[in-house]
This record gives sequence, C-alpha cells and structure tokens, in this order.
Amino acid sequence: MNIKGKNKIRNNSSGVLPDFLIIGTQKGGSTSLYNYLIKHPDILPPSKKELHFFNKTEHYRKGIDWYKKQFPLSKSLNKMTGEATPNYLFNTLTPKRVAHHLPQTTKFIVLLRNPVDRAYSNYQMKVKKGHDHRSFEEAIIQDESRLKSEFQQVIRKYQNKKPNHLIYPYITRGIYVEQLKTWMDLFPKHQFLIVKSEELFNEPQKVVNQVARFLGLSENKLSMKMFKKFNKGKYSKKMDQKTRNILLDYYRPYNRCLEEYLDMTFNWDH
Repeated sequence: MNIKGKNKIRNNSSGVLPDFLIIGTQKGGSTSLYNYLIKHPDILPPSKKELHFFNKTEHYRKGIDWYKKQFPLSKSLNKMTGEATPNYLFNTLTPKRVAHHLPQTTKFIVLLRNPVDRAYSNYQMKVKKGHDHRSFEEAIIQDESRLKSEFQQVIRKYQNKKPNHLIYPYITRGIYVEQLKTWMDLFPKHQFLIVKSEELFNEPQKVVNQVARFLGLSENKLSMKMFKKFNKGKYSKKMDQKTRNILLDYYRPYNRCLEEYLDMTFNWDH
C-alpha cells in the first residue's frame, strides 16, 4: 500500500475505525498538519482527508460500514489511521455521533488559531469562492447580532440553512471554549491534544513531533521542503486596524475562559 497516496474505497470489504481525528478548527492549518502526518511511516491515510461523515447527514445516513470502508482494510502492529475534518469541532451534531460509534480511546487533535485571524481568513476564503459579497465589517456585524441568541441556537440556525442561503458564522466559530466543552463532556480530556495554529505555522517540525508523541508514535523528521503550507490564502487587503481592535476586545473574555478551561496561554491579545 502506498501510504502517501489516496487509498481506494473498498466496496466489498470492511475497513477499520480511525485511531484519531483532527476535528478543527476551520482555517486553523488542519490540511497542512494532515499532509505532514501522513508522511509518517506508521500512519495509513484514509480515502481522502475530509470525510465529513459525522457532520453531514447525507454521509452519516450511509452508515458506519460506509465510513469504515474509507480506511485501510487492516492495520499491523503500531500502525494508525485517522482523518481530518475541521468542521467537526463546530458542528453540534458531531460529538454525540462520534461518541456513539468511536471508542473512548479515540484521540482528537484540535488546532486553535487566533479567532480574529481565523475569522478574516474564513471570510477571505468565501469571497475568493464567490460565496460572500459583503464587506468584512458587514459580515461580522450581521454575525454578531445573531450572538444575542443562545450560542447553540445560533449554530443550529446556521446548520439548518440550505447551502445557497448560508449565513457564514465567522464570529461564532472562534468561540472555542463552548465547542470544546461539548466534546470534552463526552470524551476524556486527556484524549485531546490542543495545538496552537501559530506554532504549526512557525515551527511545523516541533508540532509534528508533538502530535507523534501524543499518538504514541516515534518522531518523524521531515525536510523543510516538505513543510509546504496548504490552502494558504492571499488577501487583497489587510484587515482594518479599527476592526481588528474591536474583534480583539470582543473575543477577550471568551479567550480568557478558554485559557482557564484548558490551563493554557494563547497570547491572542494583538
């Protein structure tokens, strides 16, 4: 099997369940981390990076056997497999579905990026794809107004929208503490590795080693040319500093709660 390529879906045989999931956050570097990890000789990739099984009902209805077929047929000793769907963190349906099908020993990797930078990157991606024609300021004002409702109601409203009528939750996706609590109420906290996206961008080898140790694998040293940044966006203009300051103030209490909950420091005040 070529572990660096894509495995073909097996129509007549069952595969295995993943040992780990990279669950988020969107625009946090999950594509880059996934591509670095599958270069490890003891990690077998699935049919593709993002399977969207637990967050998309049309996939979930295909059943757990369909999901297992996206992974290798079997694993020898010390081999692992996993997938990376960054929408899993935000989607409210996903945690319970994962808990229903995957064992408590499953490990979760969570990339968290400064929510201000994440929001702007998310917005720029939608603009590039032609999905959003508003200014960033218009988009975040409309998003913030919906936060006056309960957090879960906001997300459910978003999830129930048809694709052509989505209100992109640029702001709500950055309130990480509420999303993590939902997951950590269902799985042991020590099964989660929280990775700072900024560290992945600046010190990819250090983060790859950290993830390998978390998964119980040996470290895998990669050459610098292998640390290509995937899905890196190019912005037509920088975020207005006044807008940035407003968002920094907005997220500050949520970030403090996140730091207390995880006992980590993120330094997202600038």
